[in-house]
Amino acid sequence: MFRIKRLSNEERKLDAINHLTGLDNYDRYLRFSGSISDSSIERYVNNFDYSNDGIFVVLDDNTDALLGLCHVVIINDSTAEIGISVDARYRDVGLGTSLFNRGIVFARNRKVKTLFLYCMKDNSTMKRIAKKYSFHLKPDFSQIEAVLQLKNPNETTYAYEEYEEDHRHWLFFDL
Repeated sequence: MFRIKRLSNEERKLDAINHLTGLDNYDRYLRFSGSISDSSIERYVNNFDYSNDGIFVVLDDNTDALLGLCHVVIINDSTAEIGISVDARYRDVGLGTSLFNRGIVFARNRKVKTLFLYCMKDNSTMKRIAKKYSFHLKPDFSQIEAVLQLKNPNETTYAYEEYEEDHRHWLFFDL
């Protein structure tokens, strides 16, 4: 069993760094749209804005291991960008989609209108998830800019997020 949890403050920072530096070179290329060093990943995680952005992790209920990470960067009042990674051993079981759900709810509840996702052209998993959520895909040289116009928040999205805050984890709801 797995759970999704929003990180606050410095919570599990080392786990996030270990997860991202544990990605092999190809997965780093897919996640960050190019080659990235361990020290750059450390800087990336150390610059998380916990007060503004949404940082979510998938945890294994039995081992408490961090299996996936979603970062929703609020760019301005109406725009955000989402990035996701999942440990290779736990792909194709719905964790990436669940992280996507959670990130979209977070963005909607902050009244974000446009959500961006950037991925490499050969990242078939992210393209598949983006298409599932009706992102508009715009190819550009070696990567794709995916754009989703978000709906306004509603009672359901607020209730989902409130449930997470009350119970300290996110259930696997499909919106």
